[in-house]
Amino acid sequence: MLYFFGIILVVGGMAAGGMAWWSQVSMRRAKRYSCMIPCSVVGAKGRQAAVIVDLSRAGAIVDLKKSIAQGEEVELNFLGETATGRVVRNKNGSITLNFLTMLNTAVIDKALFDEPETGLVLAGK
Repeated sequence: MLYFFGIILVVGGMAAGGMAWWSQVSMRRAKRYSCMIPCSVVGAKGRQAAVIVDLSRAGAIVDLKKSIAQGEEVELNFLGETATGRVVRNKNGSITLNFLTMLNTAVIDKALFDEPETGLVLAGK
């Protein structure tokens, strides 16, 4: 009987842990926007042209040609704005950045909604 009770505790704990993880993943710090915004990324190896494909106040996903190491601090330049971030993921020609300081909502609005002449494409919300 004690053995059965132990198994129930272990399985229940694993289920509760999984639900907590899923809840954390689904709760982002800021709303994310799919987009295609031309930018440049400046890292330890210099500047390179890139495209922001996902943008939020807290970070961005950027497609680029040359790989940038995970953990490296970079500068992201787009539409006259600059954001500093740390590379938290590097996969298949894309890097995921966490900004060191959250972007102002006016910057997001400018990048996604106020610049139709730049040819930016808002892919979805």
